[in-house]
Amino acid sequence: MLALLTAIPCLTSPQAYSKDTVPPLTVQSAVPFPALTEKFKQSEGWTGADAAWSFQVSPDCTVWTFGDTWIGTVKDGKHVDAHMINNTVGIQRLNKIANSPLAPIKYYWRQSSTKPQSIFLPDQKGKWFWPGAGLADNGSLYFVLHRIRSIPAKEPDFGFAEDGNLLCRVRKPQELPPKWNFDTVPLPDFAKTVQFGNACLGDDKYLYCYCSYREAGNGAHTSPIILARISKEKMRKLSVVEWQFFQRDMSGSNNWRDDPAKSTIMFADAASEMSVSQVPGIKGFVATYIAGFGPEILLRHANFPWGPWSDPIVAYRCPEDSKKQFVYSAKAHPELAQTHGELIVTYCSNTKFFADQVNQADLYSPQAVRVLLTKP
Repeated sequence: MLALLTAIPCLTSPQAYSKDTVPPLTVQSAVPFPALTEKFKQSEGWTGADAAWSFQVSPDCTVWTFGDTWIGTVKDGKHVDAHMINNTVGIQRLNKIANSPLAPIKYYWRQSSTKPQSIFLPDQKGKWFWPGAGLADNGSLYFVLHRIRSIPAKEPDFGFAEDGNLLCRVRKPQELPPKWNFDTVPLPDFAKTVQFGNACLGDDKYLYCYCSYREAGNGAHTSPIILARISKEKMRKLSVVEWQFFQRDMSGSNNWRDDPAKSTIMFADAASEMSVSQVPGIKGFVATYIAGFGPEILLRHANFPWGPWSDPIVAYRCPEDSKKQFVYSAKAHPELAQTHGELIVTYCSNTKFFADQVNQADLYSPQAVRVLLTKP
């Protein structure tokens, strides 16, 4: 696959942004992308997961990370002899020839003597990790790990809650994932108001991390986002205390503050899993997300990572039956783009009741969409 975007160029100083919100993009077309969706359809071994983050770790290699994953067999449309583990990893080779078929994804997990295990094993008893956003840098992979704990709940309510975020570094991500050696360091919780890892970007100096700011949540909008940054020098040393948070003051000036309470909300209807990426031939950055649990994949456009952001537009309406499924976790995969204006997006589908997942294996798997955009 021809990788048009291998790095984000050096960004202009924050003070140089235009005060006028950029106009929304125009969607030329948005259709299912079976060439990628079929890579997530397997009947043996790895048979379904959610999250589906991707990271281009070299010109010809993408690492995928997934959340809760079925390992086992699908027979007659059902999961049989199967286990669900909390995270897995995929490796996909990127073809360098334009219009060549997508390479398959090879999936990895750990295997004990009795059952499959997650790649990222829990650091505390009774808890587990779900991978979040991140980036590749100087041959290493950095991303957020969400520590999760179970809470009392009855279906269809969610029986889990976040219990802190960590920054994870994998030094040699092209090696076989079960052999990965990785380091983690806790991220500051700012009195449990900030969730890191909704989306990430990098330039030559900074890691930019889009974060949920829970204090600003309202109704269905539970993940309004703010923008944090830390120097890549600190990131590489896993010294992640000195975060700065973006603030646009009343005069329109841009500032970076130490206190997240003074941050500017980028937009209120953001998602806990989303992406902010560049699109070939389109100036600036595109945020891709599903607000709440669907059914629409939304896009916003900005000239700079800190905005200001356009109003959202609907890129695609997910066709899943809302009575049986909900959709979430839409994000773009810029390394898969082959032409100007192309945005390859995945989203995840799930069911309200665990028994439905077991008996209808096709309901729980990433779905891919190909979006073509035109300039505003």
